[in-house]
Amino acid sequence: MHRSRFRNRIKQPTETYSNFAFVLGISCKRWLEAEQAHDNFERMREVIKLEQFYERIHPDLHSWLLDKNPKTFTDATKLADEYNAVRKTHMKTQKTQFQSHIPKLDRLTGTHLFRLL
Repeated sequence: MHRSRFRNRIKQPTETYSNFAFVLGISCKRWLEAEQAHDNFERMREVIKLEQFYERIHPDLHSWLLDKNPKTFTDATKLADEYNAVRKTHMKTQKTQFQSHIPKLDRLTGTHLFRLL
């Protein structure tokens, strides 16, 4: 919530730049406090890296990672790799199962060969 307030806030036409900066500063502070990163430089770096990572990955993976709630950038990347490996294995299995039902073509005669189950 605080992150989106910080990231999406735009200056209002009636607002001074000083006031706009003040409100941005408060939103940023609240966001980083909620992430236990306001006074912790290492944690702040983790939050920034995680945010950038989440912005650049597929929405399905992003949602899945949010459910897993990794605390560090490294944890998020490891989970993403696991997700991808499981997904590739699942897709490969489905493809193999699908292909087993497709008639094969005899290269010599050009006719279809059907497997008997």
